[in-house]
Amino acid sequence: MSGARASRVYRTAVTRELDSEARASDARVLFIGDLYAKSRVQMRELLAKRGLPTDEDHAGIHDTSALLAIETTPGQWVRKGKLSLADAKTGVQGHPQFATPELGNIYNDMKVDLSLKQIRSLLAISR
Repeated sequence: MSGARASRVYRTAVTRELDSEARASDARVLFIGDLYAKSRVQMRELLAKRGLPTDEDHAGIHDTSALLAIETTPGQWVRKGKLSLADAKTGVQGHPQFATPELGNIYNDMKVDLSLKQIRSLLAISR
């Protein structure tokens, strides 16, 4: 079994166990994988349409834009003048220099919309 498949199987088992326990208190535990998986795919498509790099992973356009969008004060979480380029030493795997608050708002909205859609779907089929 691949590492990714093993991780998915583990998450599913843990979620089922925790959900079973939570139901006793009239609560639910759900794994919302679309939050990352589908939003990353949709964001890559948007970046491609805008002519921006799509080989983004950690601390690239997606992540940096998401933080820029929720900053209440410039430089609160992202210091634009100190952004690192992709480098294994810094952990940056993408192009944060292209990040914008606008892209962050789009990305954050995608994650919320996809999460709500998946939550509603999971609740509907597991009643």
